[in-house]
Amino acid sequence: MQQVPPPKCFCGLAARLNRVKRSKEGGDGSRAIGKYFFFCSKKRDDETQCRFARPAELELSKEKVGARGRKKADGRGGGSDEKVDEK
Repeated sequence: MQQVPPPKCFCGLAARLNRVKRSKEGGDGSRAIGKYFFFCSKKRDDETQCRFARPAELELSKEKVGARGRKKADGRGGGSDEKVDEK
C-alpha cells in the first residue's frame, strides 16, 4: 500500500494515507470505516486544510490500468508478432 505514490490534494501538497476509524459521534454505519484513504496533509486544526479525501483503492486501480497501457504502448502487451505463412 505504501508503494502507491500519493496524489496531490486540492492545496497542491502530497496527500497522506490514513485508515478511517469510527468517530465518537456515532458514524458506525459508514462503509468507509476500516478502509484506507488519502487525505489533505495539513493539520486538522489548520483553517486552510482542504476537503480532499480519495480512496486508496482508486489510486491502486489507476496504477494497474496505467501499467497495462504502458505495456501495450511499448509493444510488450501480449499477442504474437510472428508471421504465419498461409498456404
